[in-house]
Amino acid sequence: MYLYMQHQSVSNLPPTLSANFVKWFDAVFLRDAVAKLCCVYVAGHGVRRDYKMALKYFTLASQSGHVLAFYNLAQMHATGTGVLRNCHTATEVFTRSHLLV
Repeated sequence: MYLYMQHQSVSNLPPTLSANFVKWFDAVFLRDAVAKLCCVYVAGHGVRRDYKMALKYFTLASQSGHVLAFYNLAQMHATGTGVLRNCHTATEVFTRSHLLV
């Protein structure tokens, strides 16, 4: 991961390992970036607070398996932040996040 972040070559690794590593790192990096983007929209840091955009990105991050995105998505449904309050949906999302841990 250090080599990839420093934009150094990973060509000394075997081709299949290097290709798999890059795919894995890109997926993890994208998932975390999307989850952090959600927090920006919820808090309104540098952008106007927009719960609909936060909901969109929390859903996207949770579909890729980000546990905190699942938790925050469930919290939004439980409290009715940006969506109609729905405890049944919140419970389902909490359950799915618990299965990932």
